[in-house]
Amino acid sequence: MGGSAKWVAHDDAAVVRCGVDGDADALAELYRRYTRFVWKIIHDSVADPHARLDVHQVVFERVVSKLDTVRDGCAFRPWIAQITRRAVIDHHRACARRRHETLDTANGHDVESVEATPHDWAEMRGLARQLGSAMNRLKQRELEILCLSAGGELGTAEIAARLGIKRAHARVVLHRARTRLRGELAPT
Repeated sequence: MGGSAKWVAHDDAAVVRCGVDGDADALAELYRRYTRFVWKIIHDSVADPHARLDVHQVVFERVVSKLDTVRDGCAFRPWIAQITRRAVIDHHRACARRRHETLDTANGHDVESVEATPHDWAEMRGLARQLGSAMNRLKQRELEILCLSAGGELGTAEIAARLGIKRAHARVVLHRARTRLRGELAPT
């Protein structure tokens, strides 16, 4: 008896115990049971399809490495949901960090083609540092909604769906986040 048929009669707690003991079939069963659940959380929070795959992989790597920390195998579903949400937050933070680094060290062809002077470069680096510092002072929710709206790829409806809130509330949260960022950027 192999594969998922072996686990039909077992609850999550039994499968988790076997997984903690190193049973590869148990780990595969947890993946089978929860991959769609994890995917739904990621899909609603991460726009880029390639990034979704990366976050999905990170989640299950963390599950395997931290499975022995599950206090109650019956609570596996909320535990993996929390790991998934943290992986999504880590992804958004990394995106924000990369955007900041890109602004701080910009030397792409498009930027060079305008023949920026050393003064222009110094000013851009200063602005990038100021923006990065301001973004670091934002709340996680504000940073997340600003990252989702950056570039104009997602509209308010898509952002609302990814955050699990109503469209009108998404507009309000986005407006407040932009206002807060402007306030953080304003000279004191």
